[in-house]
Amino acid sequence: MIGKMKALGLALLAVMPVGAVAASSAQAAAEVHIATSNNTVVTGEQVASGVHTLQIGTNNITCSTANLEATVNGSGIPQQTITSEITATATYDGCKFMQEPVQVNMNGCKYTLKGQPTATTYQAQVTGCTASKVITISIATCKVTVGNQGELAHVIIRNTTSSSSGNPDQKDVDAEVTVNGIVFSTDGFGCPGGSSTAELVGNTTVRAYEDTGQTQVTDEMDPANKHQYNRNEHNSTQFQLLAT
Repeated sequence: MIGKMKALGLALLAVMPVGAVAASSAQAAAEVHIATSNNTVVTGEQVASGVHTLQIGTNNITCSTANLEATVNGSGIPQQTITSEITATATYDGCKFMQEPVQVNMNGCKYTLKGQPTATTYQAQVTGCTASKVITISIATCKVTVGNQGELAHVIIRNTTSSSSGNPDQKDVDAEVTVNGIVFSTDGFGCPGGSSTAELVGNTTVRAYEDTGQTQVTDEMDPANKHQYNRNEHNSTQFQLLAT
């Protein structure tokens, strides 16, 4: 769900060639390195032990599925694309609040992660919303909405032991989401309460794949508004990532 906000991710991604070197002391912000010069599709999938949870006071909204997807333009430099900022689209499914089903619609809003001076640390933003299109979380008789905001702390992107040692068989990194201070509004009754801001927590596995082009799709979670967007497709070719 809003964890989506996460998700930022959010979160996300980076790669680097096998045996690639660590960031230099001149590095101004956290970066992700992708071991290719081509365009890539970066994906994020929550892990079972770190289900994305939107916490509002003592109330929790959780989702069984929380996915992120972003595109990163290739650098043209052999086997290396580096980025310190990424903007991702989130999708949520199987969401619940106190056993009540919850529907989360992004409505074109996205999560943007920006690398900070501290290694592997990113601040999160909600971007791309408009006055009439914001993130909506529908719970029975209540609607929670979240609009553009940030920068919010924080998301940590960590190398696994294998990826940081340059193991070519280890191609993904882990994103630990602890984003607090999320401003929201409610309309209706029976809404989660107890706090003026929310916190999104959870863990995500991040991977990078070869970009094979765009397809126009309609948001199936929002059939009433028929929101359409371009989704970058990818094949099974996975590139190694490294966070610095």
